[in-house]
Amino acid sequence: MITIRKKQSLPQIYFDLVRPFQKLYWYVFRPHRPGAKTLIFYGDKVLLVRIGYLHKHWVFPGGGLDKKEDPRTAAVREAQEEAGVDVMDIEFIGERVYTSQYKKVTQHYFTAQALSDDIVIDGQEIIDAGWFSLSALPTPISPRVLEEIELYNNWKYGKS
Repeated sequence: MITIRKKQSLPQIYFDLVRPFQKLYWYVFRPHRPGAKTLIFYGDKVLLVRIGYLHKHWVFPGGGLDKKEDPRTAAVREAQEEAGVDVMDIEFIGERVYTSQYKKVTQHYFTAQALSDDIVIDGQEIIDAGWFSLSALPTPISPRVLEEIELYNNWKYGKS
């Protein structure tokens, strides 16, 4: 069941006014930004969320680490913030380094089990969410999702 919860979200003014200055900062200073994403399962289904800004593609829940936050804690926090999902049995499955918009991103990947199939989204930052079979993913899906599934499969089945 999906519940839309009205809560304070990123205001549009951020994207209109702040984001251009943020991109300039990234261009000049080339910062490193660590992040965490989690492939969350409930039974044989995986959770995907569709973000309401930028590309609006389906992705795995995740985001940037807060100051002094470890990746595992961030993964748990992002699952709760983006989809209202509590997780257990969280395991690290790997990391990848990407260069995007003039910044270097080290993405830490985890897998976890959801305690329930209930989903709560805010309707603004996250505009849709659902449980999907890995063989029947929704569209439009971020191209990176397929790489992340491959990382998960390599971890699960012991490939390097």
